[in-house]
Amino acid sequence: MKKFFLDKNWSMYNEKVGVVEAAVPGCVHTDLINCGQIEDIYWRDNNDKYQWIENEDFTYTCVFDAEESEDAVLVFEGLDTYCEIYLNGEHIGSAQNMYIPHEYKVGGKLKASGNELRVELRSPIKEVENMPERRGAFTKERINTRRMQCTYSWDWVDRFVTCGIYRPVYIKYGNDMHVDSVYIVTENIDEYSAQIRAEIDLNNCENGGTMQIEVIAPDGEVIANERVYSKEPKVVRRYDIENPELWYPLGYGEHPIYTYRITLGENLFEDTFGIRTMKILQLEDKEGSEEEKYCQEIRKYVAGQIKDHNEKTRGFQIVINGIKILAFGGNWVPCDPFPSEVTAERYEKLVEMAAEMNLNMLRVWGGGLFEDRAFFDACDRFGIMVSQDFLILIRLRRWGMPL
Repeated sequence: MKKFFLDKNWSMYNEKVGVVEAAVPGCVHTDLINCGQIEDIYWRDNNDKYQWIENEDFTYTCVFDAEESEDAVLVFEGLDTYCEIYLNGEHIGSAQNMYIPHEYKVGGKLKASGNELRVELRSPIKEVENMPERRGAFTKERINTRRMQCTYSWDWVDRFVTCGIYRPVYIKYGNDMHVDSVYIVTENIDEYSAQIRAEIDLNNCENGGTMQIEVIAPDGEVIANERVYSKEPKVVRRYDIENPELWYPLGYGEHPIYTYRITLGENLFEDTFGIRTMKILQLEDKEGSEEEKYCQEIRKYVAGQIKDHNEKTRGFQIVINGIKILAFGGNWVPCDPFPSEVTAERYEKLVEMAAEMNLNMLRVWGGGLFEDRAFFDACDRFGIMVSQDFLILIRLRRWGMPL
C-alpha cells in the first residue's frame, strides 16, 4: 500500500474574501491570517472583530495529478465539520463529525492530470440554528455538533468556531496485504519473564502473506524475530521476554519503551509499548477506618444535593506492576483552538512541562478531541498515564441532573 498526500495547491473561496491560498492541514482562521485578510486573532480584541467567520461557508479546492487505479481510496484524517466532497465534479460523500477519519472509494474516478478535489464546508453555526435548544454550559448551539466543544467558548478560552481540513488528506493505493493496527498487552509478569500478547489486524489478506516480526528492546537489541504466514484478518502472537525492563509511572521507576516491527512485502509497520501490568483496586473501606469516616463526612456535606444509594464505601487505587500508585494528575485540554497548528514538538514540550511538575497522570478532557499519536507517545516516554474521556456533549451540571 502506498499513500499520495494532497498537501499542496490548495485554495479557499468565500463570498466576502474571494479566492485565497490555503494550507492543508489547516483551517479557515489560520488561512485568513496567513493571506492577510485578518490580523493576529490573539491580539487584544481582534477575535471579537472576526466572529463573522463562524457564520460563513467556505470551499477548499485542490488541483492535482494522480495515478489512475481501481483500488484508490481518498482519506481525510480530520474534517471540521459539515461538508460535501466532490471529485472532478462528482459528489462522492459527506461528513459531519470532526472526531473521526473519513474514507471514500475513488477507483475509476481519477485522471492522470488535472483532477479537482472540492470540499464545501458549511457554517457550523447556521447548520444547527433551527434545531431544538438544549440545556448546556456556556453556550447551547455546540451541543448539536460533533466537534471540539470548547471552541464555542469556555471558562478558560475565548470563542474560536472555525472549519477546515485540519488533518492530512491522501489517496491510498493498493490492495496488497498490510497491517491495519496492532494491540499489545502485558498478560503477566513473574520471576521468569514478562508474557506479551500482540493482536495484529490485517487487511486484504485473502491470498495470504508472510510477515517478518521483530520485538526490539529499548537499547535497540532484537530480542524476538520470527516469520509468520497468515491469510486470516487477525493474528495473535505471544512472547516470553526474559529480564524485562518494566515501565513505571513518573516517580516510581523508569519508562523504557519497546518497539514492535512488522515487515510485510514493501509495507513497514511499527508500534511502541511499555511492559507493565495494570489494575484498578476497589476494596471496601473497613468499618471505623479513617477512609470510611472521611467518606461519611462527605456524605453529610452533600446530603440532599446528590443521591447516593451506596451502603458501603470503597477506595479506588491504580496498581502498576503490583505497586499502588498515587496519581498526581492534571486536566489536559486542547493546547490550541486550531488543532492543525499543534506540532509534535509542541506536544513534546507541554508533556515535558507536565513531567517537570511531577504529574504522572493526565485526563484528556471530553470537551476537546482525540489527540494526535504524538501526544500519547510523549506521555509514554515521560512516564505519564492517560485517562481518556468519552467525547460527550457536555451540558450544565447540577447535583442530581444527568449529563
